[in-house]
Amino acid sequence: MDNTKNNSIEIISLKNKPGLENEVFTVLSDAIYEATIEKARMIILEFCTNNKNDLFGYFESGNLVGIIGIEINEEIEIKYIGVEESNRNNGIGTKLINFIREVTKQNVFAETDDDAINFYKRYGFTCEVLEKYYNGKKIRRYRCLMKSEKS
Repeated sequence: MDNTKNNSIEIISLKNKPGLENEVFTVLSDAIYEATIEKARMIILEFCTNNKNDLFGYFESGNLVGIIGIEINEEIEIKYIGVEESNRNNGIGTKLINFIREVTKQNVFAETDDDAINFYKRYGFTCEVLEKYYNGKKIRRYRCLMKSEKS
């Protein structure tokens, strides 16, 4: 996939970019269940070794402030999206979603919870309720879909 660069802002693939575990942990800590630095390492490894996955970083003035991790199949699944806390509500999440939409031209979906459903609805995703079980407990999740312009 292509990368985008604009003045001191750039979105680049984090594949083959070692040494970013601490930054990835900081940016994705709210998006990772029971976040730890080890889980951040595992996510980077997963995204760097699987050709169906890519992890993109949003950098401002050389600092990683946003991340979107996707799995590429017939549809694009947003596996992770996060913005460093002090940079939230500045449109970075919007730019990351728009970047994926521009470079893929495929339907994009995410599975999410009550905390993030309004984020996806704001960008035109339609959301349906999923009943799932985690550790024997029934929970409510959502599958949010944004159809491609060609669909």
